[in-house]
Amino acid sequence: MSDELGLTTLIQHILQYLIENQSFHLRRNPLKFLQTLSCHENEIFSSLKDYSIEIICEDPVKFLFNSPDFLLLDKSILISILIQDFLDVKDEVQIWNHVLKWGISQMPSSQFILKTINNWTREETDILKEILSDFIPLIRWLDISLNDVMNKVAPYSNILPKDFCREIFNAHRSTSTTSESTLLNEFPLINYIESLPPRFPLNSLLITPKKVSYLASWIDKEKKNYYSCDNLLIGGYNPLDWKPKYDSVNGNSMYQTENSFLFCFGKGEKKDKSGAKDGNPVVKSKISKLIRVSNPQKAIYYSPVSGPCFGGGCDLGIINNQIVSYGSLSYNGINKFIKEESHLDLEDYEVFQVVKSE
Repeated sequence: MSDELGLTTLIQHILQYLIENQSFHLRRNPLKFLQTLSCHENEIFSSLKDYSIEIICEDPVKFLFNSPDFLLLDKSILISILIQDFLDVKDEVQIWNHVLKWGISQMPSSQFILKTINNWTREETDILKEILSDFIPLIRWLDISLNDVMNKVAPYSNILPKDFCREIFNAHRSTSTTSESTLLNEFPLINYIESLPPRFPLNSLLITPKKVSYLASWIDKEKKNYYSCDNLLIGGYNPLDWKPKYDSVNGNSMYQTENSFLFCFGKGEKKDKSGAKDGNPVVKSKISKLIRVSNPQKAIYYSPVSGPCFGGGCDLGIINNQIVSYGSLSYNGINKFIKEESHLDLEDYEVFQVVKSE
């Protein structure tokens, strides 16, 4: 009945509006939003759930671990956060410490919290071990220092899988001299742990873990449209390379690809007819924009003057320390986040190589 009335589409537009224009409300307490949304299994709320998780992952200490609701979280909600590769934690042992604290708070007896580890009964140990069992595969154990493993993990070996700490110790000592395949065969419990990527291996001043997740999804051509941020970041993805390919005989060189795209994170403009003023209303929105190549034959342009650029007419490039755009010959819609003939001051830039995992 709701689909017949068009309510599903209406709700989707409302959710998109909240994310694009009212994100400051979500940022006040994203964990509370996630708890409320998780009570509804309808897929229609998935975009808002994902967005709430992304906010939490930006600063898990503030939005998760220090939240008064942390110890009250449902297990499924906590797992949905800790499973994220872009969870921005400075030290992986933080996750273990807080998971342990959360697990203890779930124990049926409040007196258990007051006990030291040496005074736990076998029954209490088994209960806590069962509570934490689904969290063990989510922690990057090899990213925890040996010192922290010894002092903060090993004392709780009774609630971990058999010989787990020993295997972590051995794996730490072997990583520098043992191949990965040998390591996994020798220490089977480390198998799933070793396969987990670091939380956020990229050393960048501009790219946050959340932005990485969006760029990765766009490279894989997944549909992921919602994003919010405070600073303007313009860039592009070139699946070829940035090596000079200038043709001294024929002049500037064009290279073909169907997989390149341009993107913008940050402040944009979105027309809103409902709030018209002087016939030309504009509402500021902070969203992501993605422009895929529309003319693959002239996707990448190499020039000895400007270096590599996107598009046959330099749809987007860097010239004389400025971000420039001379039109939309190869990327229709580039004017959505940079006007034609624009010259924007360049504050900083970074270049990364994308390597797809097997």
